[in-house]
Amino acid sequence: MDFNAQMAKIPSSLIKESVNLAPKSFTMAGRDPKNDFELGDGKTRFAMSCGPTVLDMETGEHRPVRVKDAKDWARLGDALENISICAPAMAADFPTILSDRYEFMTQANNTKKHFLAMANTLEGAEDLVEMASIIIGGKEELEKRPIFHSAGTATLSPLRTGSLDFLEVFCRHKIPVNLVSETLLGANVPVTLAGALVVTNAEVLTCVLLSQLIRKGAPVIFIIGGTHILDMRTLKPLTAGPERALIALAEAQICRHHGLPGGQLILSDSNSMDLQAGYETMLAILAALMSGTSRALGVGSSPSGKGVSFEKAVIDNEIIDVARRFVRGIEVNDETLALDVVRKAGIGGKFIDSAHTLKHFRREIQQLELTDRLSKTRWLELGAKDMVAKAKEKAKEIIRTHQVEPLPKDVQKKLMDVIKSANKKTESYYR
Repeated sequence: MDFNAQMAKIPSSLIKESVNLAPKSFTMAGRDPKNDFELGDGKTRFAMSCGPTVLDMETGEHRPVRVKDAKDWARLGDALENISICAPAMAADFPTILSDRYEFMTQANNTKKHFLAMANTLEGAEDLVEMASIIIGGKEELEKRPIFHSAGTATLSPLRTGSLDFLEVFCRHKIPVNLVSETLLGANVPVTLAGALVVTNAEVLTCVLLSQLIRKGAPVIFIIGGTHILDMRTLKPLTAGPERALIALAEAQICRHHGLPGGQLILSDSNSMDLQAGYETMLAILAALMSGTSRALGVGSSPSGKGVSFEKAVIDNEIIDVARRFVRGIEVNDETLALDVVRKAGIGGKFIDSAHTLKHFRREIQQLELTDRLSKTRWLELGAKDMVAKAKEKAKEIIRTHQVEPLPKDVQKKLMDVIKSANKKTESYYR
């Protein structure tokens, strides 16, 4: 320890010990147990984006998120089949100091899936744990089946830790936490991808050590896949592109080396819902699936990452379908080689009416809802709608029809009691 320089040097043996203590996989629970999954089981789970603004589906303009948007966002995530983790749309009309509690309750009431939660204060972190324990049936049960995970802590690059208060609260209760190094290439880490990975890996390993010092076996998500690129022409932090995809691939390999679940972002730098937004999102999703990363966050991120977009979430959900089909590849066995079917059809034969075609076409040939595969004539007859227009229609239909069973009335009352108590404390603090 060098207190004058405010520096600690950590023996590599201690880092290795802490990595071995952290669980290789752990349960991420939903309010409905059918939505439980094991993070770190080799599968990629997708999470909704979060943010304080929403791309208004009527005006096409960004505006602050309202309470209704926050509820609808949670229900949309609950309905989309490729989503495992919901995340908060941060409503501006929630009381600022208590917004973390209201965001938590909004998600818990409008989705039965696992969700991400953010604490504003140390007291807020304690209240989130208390609220979750009320919903799940006590703190012991919460340790077994955490219904949320925390945004956790972010490092202050290069080679500094961030706030440890939230880490202490959530690790103590075995709530999974994000350990994030969200660096900027060429600014606070080397501009070379390899050099940036050296720094980010060291930073997050330090956070792993701190988490295990708080409580052995505390579940953590090892995230160096949030690294951004500094555009040297504009000095704008970039969230997409081939460099980000390469970092995502490297992140997954590093996490496999450590034996820990990891995470990365799937975003676009485009300012509109255009071809750039499409190819950047597809590249990020393919990198996540092909690398086998544990969690990919950002479904429905609005153009330029300013907030959330309902139609983009619906489009991203279909892009995930397409990417999963591509990654699944070609299945080769006696049944799919179909030699007997070919012999039976013979030279000049047909396959459209064969039992083999009927049996396999749905799995082999992907059926998509938003992707346009119509003739030009039929497309014009149906209104000449592009993908964004169809995505808006589907998003509105989901919001109109998809209902989530709310929390029991007595549970809602107990959660409001926690919020009311926090409100009194807040009033007392400002007095």
